[in-house]
Amino acid sequence: MPSQFFGLNIGASALSAFQTSVNTAANNVANVQTKGYTRQTANLAATDPIRVYTRYGSVGTGVEVTSVTQERNLYYDEKYWQNQILNCCKLLENDINFNFEYHIFSSGEDVLKYQSNIDILLLDEELPGTSGQSIKEQFEASNKNTIIIFITSHNEIVYDSFGKNVYGFITKPINQTNFNKTLKKTINKTIAAKYLTLPDSINDNITLLYRDITYMKANGSYTTIYMSDSTSHFIRKGLNDLEKIITNDTLIRVHKSYIVNSYYIKKLNSDELILTTDTTVPLARRRKKQVQTKIAQNIYEKAESIWNN
Repeated sequence: MPSQFFGLNIGASALSAFQTSVNTAANNVANVQTKGYTRQTANLAATDPIRVYTRYGSVGTGVEVTSVTQERNLYYDEKYWQNQILNCCKLLENDINFNFEYHIFSSGEDVLKYQSNIDILLLDEELPGTSGQSIKEQFEASNKNTIIIFITSHNEIVYDSFGKNVYGFITKPINQTNFNKTLKKTINKTIAAKYLTLPDSINDNITLLYRDITYMKANGSYTTIYMSDSTSHFIRKGLNDLEKIITNDTLIRVHKSYIVNSYYIKKLNSDELILTTDTTVPLARRRKKQVQTKIAQNIYEKAESIWNN
């Protein structure tokens, strides 16, 4: 038969459990204005009964807190982080004077089904459907060049997430300074070689894909950039200044007044180039060897990509 202290122990378990519940509720109130915080609940359960040798068989022993869990609405949780990441990207654009093109995925399956090229994938480990880890592994298995940056609230996943496509980790709640630092490092290594951001004569800035530029022509202290879709942009920079900021080596200086994308060269004559757009561009004699070398390099790279596939 339990002693009189048994009842006191049961009461003590109740006091302890309900104190934890009160502390949890107080923490919820304290974090009402905390970004990314979700309400917590203390989960209570009866403790194991004990057997007593009487007619009723066993008696309860009290209550305990089995866990403290977050009360999350997955839909709103997902929308919250999507919006926060998007806002961080917008602030980063203003900071580095660079324009991004965005695509938001609602599930892991949507990521894997996406056919277009992805330069940088900000991948939430808790993405609905296929896990972030699985997406990373499938991207690596298919030899995709997409750069993956994990966004997670679980620091322990870092050790399981290293891979050739993984460039960094951003932890929740997201800090704008850390976000900018990670993305700037990534952009400087990769994206800068694909895009050129310049001051336009009409707009504040324009961002162009290097691969879409066919050639540039000097117009005094200004430059006209001709694109593969037959459009053009009048830029408030001279050709010499542009040459200093170009980070993609497919664009080469062929004449004092011209920079040409070597991938658009169809024919090389003694003193001129014929582009795939049938545009004729003058070729300086002292730059002819450099152009020949670049064309040969392009042919080799194309052949190599075919062999590898």
